[in-house]
Amino acid sequence: MKNIVIIILKKLRLYSLARSVYDHLLRGQLLPGWRSIQPWGKHARNRKERTRRMRAILSFDFEECMNTNLKVFTYKLPRKYRLTQTDEVALVSDTYHAIKNYFEKCVATDSPDEADFFFVPINLYAYQERNENPKEVLRYLKYLGKKKNHIIVSVADFPNRSRKNYYWANSLYSELYNWLDDFILLALESTDDLIPDQDIGIIPYNTLERNPNFNTNSRIYLYSFLGASNYYPLPALPSSHIRNKLRYLPHSEDVYIGTKLSDELRSRLYKNFPALSDYELMSTNSVFTLCPAGYGRWTHRFFQAIAWGSIPVLLSDNYIKPFKDFIPYDDFSVTIEERHIGELDKTLRSMPEEKISQYQEQLRINQNLFTPKMFFSFLGKSLEDRRIQTG
Repeated sequence: MKNIVIIILKKLRLYSLARSVYDHLLRGQLLPGWRSIQPWGKHARNRKERTRRMRAILSFDFEECMNTNLKVFTYKLPRKYRLTQTDEVALVSDTYHAIKNYFEKCVATDSPDEADFFFVPINLYAYQERNENPKEVLRYLKYLGKKKNHIIVSVADFPNRSRKNYYWANSLYSELYNWLDDFILLALESTDDLIPDQDIGIIPYNTLERNPNFNTNSRIYLYSFLGASNYYPLPALPSSHIRNKLRYLPHSEDVYIGTKLSDELRSRLYKNFPALSDYELMSTNSVFTLCPAGYGRWTHRFFQAIAWGSIPVLLSDNYIKPFKDFIPYDDFSVTIEERHIGELDKTLRSMPEEKISQYQEQLRINQNLFTPKMFFSFLGKSLEDRRIQTG
């Protein structure tokens, strides 16, 4: 019966709802999208790990509130907009909750008159996943005016400004939220779809480390990618997609391209450098980690590789690295255009050891830019710039 429901929903092109049903029914009430994003091993199971991460977010370090005089007024919306964890997609929603916590604890004001910005506390992704339009929220935003000073967080692959950078956008999302044009979007999907000098591309919060530590272990692989090209029950990515092209890279003992680790390989990697997840195991045992686009342009893997001390190789055209005015990405990461994927192996193998060492040293130094404290520092500075522009 469960499989029949999934098939019917897919036939009706209701892919987001199909995925939610699949996760809730076939996976025993797990949080939507969990395993499609992060297949944790026996060391960190689903609900337990989710609870740990949420506690870490809510146990806010007020050192992260320093160095800004921003004032943000947060609307108190009706209960129906306060979604539970099971209404959301885990991991990406951590970014929403962290930003909400920052606005409510660090830069909060109860006075609309002194507010620089107004935060609308709705997790847009939860509505996009269900193909619902939360436009009705506008009726509760009594301070919405001509100034573009209202903020909404968008943590989806698809930020709702345009469909051009997203695969299967017409199938997965039934409509654009045109009413968002007057809002500042804080978006994980950082592309040229965002409105210049208005929207802000952001880093996925769940990839940040409070105390980064660069591991100096020997690395078994020159480069690797562990991940899927399709996430059932979403429609399959086309053969022309960059993830599907990775399978045609040369096969050799110092390269790993795959979707799942065998028990034998997992044990071998764990002995060389232990880690909590298969993704982390692979990345900490690789000099370079390939970071291709998925359904959207942004990718967890790029920032995970930074946290895990592996040089990230970005394979995602049109992706604009967040906070690039503050972070020297080119010093510690490699970007290769998707059309040059056939040259990737040669490019990485021909790189001098000295150059690789420079990348690694710069990665070690700049890991400190990928902490919660710096995340909010960059976000605060970006909003301060918007404050000047809006007057």
